[in-house]
Amino acid sequence: MTQIQGGKENCKYTESAKAPLLRDGDPNHQVVFFLACDRSCWFSFYVIMGTFIKTKQKKTVMTICFTLSGIKKETQHKKQRISTNSTKTNPVTKIKTDQARISRHPVTDETPMPILSRKSFSQLPMWDFEDVYNQDAPFRPTACAESLRNSEDESFRKAFLPNIRLFLHKDNINLTEWNRLSHFNNPFGFMELNVMASVKLIPKPKEPLLLPKPGGDGCVRCAVVGTAGILNGSRMGKEIDAHDYVFRMNGAVLKGHEEDVGNRTSVPRTYYAGQYNESRFYVLHQDFLRYVRNRFLKSAILNSTHWAIVRPTNGAFTLFLALHTCDTVSAYGFMTEDYNKYYNYYFEKGVKTTVVFYISHDYLLEKNMWKKLHNSKIIRLYQRTD
Repeated sequence: MTQIQGGKENCKYTESAKAPLLRDGDPNHQVVFFLACDRSCWFSFYVIMGTFIKTKQKKTVMTICFTLSGIKKETQHKKQRISTNSTKTNPVTKIKTDQARISRHPVTDETPMPILSRKSFSQLPMWDFEDVYNQDAPFRPTACAESLRNSEDESFRKAFLPNIRLFLHKDNINLTEWNRLSHFNNPFGFMELNVMASVKLIPKPKEPLLLPKPGGDGCVRCAVVGTAGILNGSRMGKEIDAHDYVFRMNGAVLKGHEEDVGNRTSVPRTYYAGQYNESRFYVLHQDFLRYVRNRFLKSAILNSTHWAIVRPTNGAFTLFLALHTCDTVSAYGFMTEDYNKYYNYYFEKGVKTTVVFYISHDYLLEKNMWKKLHNSKIIRLYQRTD
């Protein structure tokens, strides 16, 4: 069972006025994107926020106005009878898609469903509502003729949900929604977890996250900058900084590399800077994370016993966040076909390192997706010709 501690009395932060909608160039209106989880924990939120309070507790995931301590224990419901499909003691029943489909627990809106365990499944369980997602009303109608939302690529249009719910907050979670999301493993849902009290503390964010520049053509132009070694010596800094908004991830190193990667950052601004500000706190919704995986980056590894640790990279989630908040997206520092020619990271010097293919991420699948999106003119992927 996951322990939940705290409340506002356990958190120190400075109250401030509600921030207006994010506009570029104002350091007070920047946001942070990161995976709030380290290797010692087992529960994670994907968070976009303006500030983050660093905790010294080894197994604490994050401290905002609450603390989530990820302590893995056996649940009280050790062997819940879900279905004879997709369990370790029973063979997977194959259907047309060669994936197991499982009926939902017979629970009512007023009854919390039994806690499911990842150990009960030998591969990713496929529920009959696996590909059903919350969608919101359009938050920013675009007047941009170049918008990726106008793409004529049939496969992209079929998969892309422009109004997918991006953010989780206390106003869009109830017991019915909790029961639904409890069928999916972390970070795609709340399987094995009992953290409703903490979820109910997440404030509703201000939307839209990004706005067109005043006096412009109505387009929101974004650069998403990864950390791949292809940027070392690229001299792409000025081009990157010329975008309306610049997304970075994984605590990107800028100092000393400005000529190659630029020095502007809109998402994120920095890690652990300042105090918590409720008006600039964004938690990516589990539906959005699952949608990215299911419709764009569904790895074959999910059909193995390692399924529960497999997820897209932080860079992939960041790039798809940009695809849903920007009109045009340019990707720099992402894996390309010739990745072996470059350092693993652009900020490395001296001995050349190579990409380590961890089983938790399907890097080659992502590489192929970036090339496909580039060829379809949905993104512009930076590739070197030298």
